[in-house]
Amino acid sequence: MPAKLPEVSDGTDLYDWLEFIKANNEEELKVLANKAPQMKDPIDRLLELNQDSNARTLYDAREKQRRDIRSRERKAKREGGQEKAIDIAKKMLEANLPIEQISLITGLTIKEIKRL
Repeated sequence: MPAKLPEVSDGTDLYDWLEFIKANNEEELKVLANKAPQMKDPIDRLLELNQDSNARTLYDAREKQRRDIRSRERKAKREGGQEKAIDIAKKMLEANLPIEQISLITGLTIKEIKRL
């Protein structure tokens, strides 16, 4: 069960962000913006995006682009790690280490190692 937001603010930015996420309507957001000045800009941007469908479409496109870039970066990192694991496994095979040990160290499957 998720933790509940305490009734009284502890004065931290985290609490303000949790209130921002929890807000159910525009009025709650405006009260938060008055109470926590650092939240005014994000709240204004959210309200603007909610009212302008063109801005919302542009925002969605930018967010999709950011997610796609992050996804490609993660994939490249994984593949780079896989290549390193294969190189290490080949050296371990040359040193006549047991396949099970190579698998444990590199994270490659025994089947993958036997194919090298």
